[in-house]
Amino acid sequence: MKNAWIALGLCVWVVAAGCSSERAEIKEDRLTVGKVQGEIKVGMAASQVAELLGSPNIVTTDEKRREVWMYDKVSTDRVDTSSSSFAGLIILG
Repeated sequence: MKNAWIALGLCVWVVAAGCSSERAEIKEDRLTVGKVQGEIKVGMAASQVAELLGSPNIVTTDEKRREVWMYDKVSTDRVDTSSSSFAGLIILG
């Protein structure tokens, strides 16, 4: 019976570790005002901007027929608190 609890605890730990590494990847890919102001300079080539920020969501032209790139990124992070309390019940149970 003790081995079953150890195996179950190990499985919970592996799942939790896998989820935490995915969150780290999400945080690194954030598009912030500071990143834009710090890395984008006037006169940069479009390919350099695309390399730094990724492809834009919307591309339009203004009245002077210049290309305007719009980045309308929406955050998809969410917190699931029910799974952590469930893991606590398994370990304490």
